[in-house]
Amino acid sequence: MKQTTTPAERKQFYKLHETGKTYQEIAELFGVSSMCVRMWCRRQRDGGEVENRYYNPKAGALSQFDSRLPEKVLALRGAHPGWGSESLLLHLRKDPDLREVLLPKRSSIARFLHGFTEFRHVPKKKSA
Repeated sequence: MKQTTTPAERKQFYKLHETGKTYQEIAELFGVSSMCVRMWCRRQRDGGEVENRYYNPKAGALSQFDSRLPEKVLALRGAHPGWGSESLLLHLRKDPDLREVLLPKRSSIARFLHGFTEFRHVPKKKSA
C-alpha cells in the first residue's frame, strides 16, 4: 500500500467519486486505503485544497527570531561571562545592528543559554 499520494491523484479521487465510484473502488485502483480517499474527497467537497497542511516551524530557543540574534547573544556572553539574561537583553536593545529587529524576552535568552553547558549556573557548594 502507498504511503503518500500526490495532489494530482487526490484530484482524481474526487473526480472518480463524483462519477459514482465508491471509496473502496478508488482505493483499490490507486493502492491506498479507503480512509485516505474519503479524507481527500471530503476535503475537496468542502472547498479545501489538495495540498498537505503540514507546517513544521524551526524548533529551539531563539529560532523564531532574527538569525543574527543567537550569534550576538553568544558573543556578548563570551565577552562578559558574569552577565545574565537581563543584562544581555539590555545590551541587545542598545545594539545599533538590532534596532529594527524583534527581541526575545529575558526568559527566552536564558533558555537559549541553558542549552550550552558552559553557560549554566553552577550553585556554590555549602561547607559543612
